[in-house]
Amino acid sequence: MNSSIQSVCPFCPNITLDPLGHHAVSCRHGGDVVIRHNRLRNIFAEFCRRAHLSVRVEVGQGLSRVQSNSRPADVLVDAWDRAKPAAFDVTVTSPLTPATLHDACNSAGVAAHKAECRKHSSIDPKCQELGWVCVPLAVESYGNWGKEAQNTFARLTSILSISLHCPKAKVLTEIYGRLSISLVRSVARAILSRRCSVPAHQQGYCLRLPKTSNADVCNQGSGIISDGLLKIECYTTSITGGWHSKQGALVSQSRNSIAEN
Repeated sequence: MNSSIQSVCPFCPNITLDPLGHHAVSCRHGGDVVIRHNRLRNIFAEFCRRAHLSVRVEVGQGLSRVQSNSRPADVLVDAWDRAKPAAFDVTVTSPLTPATLHDACNSAGVAAHKAECRKHSSIDPKCQELGWVCVPLAVESYGNWGKEAQNTFARLTSILSISLHCPKAKVLTEIYGRLSISLVRSVARAILSRRCSVPAHQQGYCLRLPKTSNADVCNQGSGIISDGLLKIECYTTSITGGWHSKQGALVSQSRNSIAEN
């Protein structure tokens, strides 16, 4: 996107789109945030079901006197922590917000850690009343998962490895791969949904998707998808779910050259 031409977000009339799409990724209007959240939630719930765990989705509303209208469990798994149910709450946060940017420049994972703390502050009281354990699944918009999410995926991998008779490395790669593909597709979707204010002759975006060891996932996410403004490529994911060596790389593509930002 040519930074010399000011384009306005079609959902936020007073916000000018930035060249790297940072606003598009974090914009709460237009429904992209809800779609992104729900798809990550569904993928995690699917893996829990494959591990033969008792799973319920969007649980908690009206079950207690504390924040009776809230639903602290995006995914509720029975008998997870010392026979207590675990309320997993998926949250996606941006490391580029004014409150986080300075710290995020100096230390990786700061935004995810802060998101975990916010979830514990808001959800722990209700979970304690219900006898649940609050487990935030926080991920930064460019693919870095929080420590609690990483610990959860490691434990889920051990259970799945036994039930599926599959090596742990392969299971863990599939979990991170599917979640990463869903996350980066949501980034592409958010950018494309705001392209109506961007002339077709301007530069587009190139987003690189992670490959996984699972054949079905690779078939869905590999190769190149291009419609003139968006170009998506796949390459290997790292063990922590971030994009290998170029975590969150957003590549600006012109007709004659590709320049990595």
